[in-house]
Amino acid sequence: MLVPDGTDLTIAGLPGAWHRRLPGTSGRVVRRLRRRREDPETRPEEQRVRAHVELIHENDYIWHVGELPHGEGGVRERRLSVDEEDGSSSLSLRFDSDWGRGPGVPHADTEFFVQSGSLIYGDREIGPGGYLQVPRGVPMDWIRIREGSSVLHWREYGDCGFDVEKAQWSPASGRWDTAVGEVTVVDSDAMEWTPAPTVGPITPLYIKLLHRDPVTNFYTRLIRAHKGWSDHRLAHHPCYEEFYTLGGKMAYNFGDIDEGTYCFRPAGVKHGHFVAETDIDWIIRSDGELVNWYTTDEWIKWGGTATNYHEHDEAPVISTLPVRSRSRGPWSGDGM
Repeated sequence: MLVPDGTDLTIAGLPGAWHRRLPGTSGRVVRRLRRRREDPETRPEEQRVRAHVELIHENDYIWHVGELPHGEGGVRERRLSVDEEDGSSSLSLRFDSDWGRGPGVPHADTEFFVQSGSLIYGDREIGPGGYLQVPRGVPMDWIRIREGSSVLHWREYGDCGFDVEKAQWSPASGRWDTAVGEVTVVDSDAMEWTPAPTVGPITPLYIKLLHRDPVTNFYTRLIRAHKGWSDHRLAHHPCYEEFYTLGGKMAYNFGDIDEGTYCFRPAGVKHGHFVAETDIDWIIRSDGELVNWYTTDEWIKWGGTATNYHEHDEAPVISTLPVRSRSRGPWSGDGM
């Protein structure tokens, strides 16, 4: 895609706002100045301290007592990735007994994805593949999760805080003035896989869109690649990309991906050399429209020819050694 200033951008994601480099400015500067919904309490994304995690397997991590305030029941959590400044977290939850929590207002954009077992929200029960999203400051109803359930849980732009007083008596009165959006409940198993409308990947990917923020384009989706899917180029993006592998196997520059592997990759980090060994499914989150900027003919595993991005203003960042867990083994440095 050629934008008015002549920049060639390849969009990977659903149709929506695309990013372009403003004449005479850096694309990084544009994103650095953008705050979530103009909320003064939210830090610019480029200042976030969340570590580059690539690659871990969740079974290598220890369990902690689950931080779900005002809930009743036994729950443990594995902390896959945490921002210690604003409390944003990506967690794997295990419920050792029936668990429940009454109405309230979350301090963060909140998501639940059921891997096994079931979740009841209000009067609706969703099983494996069920998804719940509650925007920050929006009142939510009762939630109950069955004993033995495994659930992925995310908090974005806030900590685990949960206000119960006003919401218990009058849900509408508990809504924050700055809140945007409403609660989303999705049964992804009832959705059809559709070809992802992307330009960039060499062979098709398939998508189930779970939620998209209409203001920031932050979106959560299921992505499927069929056996044999490959892309030997290195890509980087102007937004972060996070994935949890739900099933299947793939090899790429950071190692071997299989069920239970997790990655949090900040904006600008190169990755690629993908080969899907089986059909593979992920749940993927990005804090903006995903643009693929490709590097080919790379040298010393860092330099290379900028294929469709500005070699200075939109260049990838140099990654330090990312967080890895023991079962993933040492990293070769491919992609540096």
